[in-house]
Amino acid sequence: MNVDDHHPASEVQKWVLADGDNQLAEVRRWVQRLLDDEVDGDTLGDVLLVVTELVSNAYDHGRHALEVRLVPPLRHRRLVRVEVDDSSSELPVLGRSRIADTRGMGLVMVNALCSSWGTSPLLVGKSVWADIVVPEQPGRPEG
Repeated sequence: MNVDDHHPASEVQKWVLADGDNQLAEVRRWVQRLLDDEVDGDTLGDVLLVVTELVSNAYDHGRHALEVRLVPPLRHRRLVRVEVDDSSSELPVLGRSRIADTRGMGLVMVNALCSSWGTSPLLVGKSVWADIVVPEQPGRPEG
């Protein structure tokens, strides 16, 4: 299931990743701009860490990183959804990296920070998605 299946296009923000050019810093700045007024600082830090891990994995393991999608929290859904597509059908494995023995903890962190995460097949490759709970902020009207 990806965000386009359950959310109107107006809610979904997209960043197309340039082929062969690691854009992690730009993607992190983009996510920060989108969420800066929507979530508290701790949640923003969690989302940025999840984005970092999923985008890094797409570049490291996914042959070609393709796209990042973000759905900000809404009144009826106190979650931020992050999805990262790549062109590999190989599924991620929690706690194991095929690159080096000293790596492989990124998904362990994603698993700890998210209410849920998983993969969805694409025609070519897969989408790795993660949902981060956004706590209600006292005194702030929900929007």
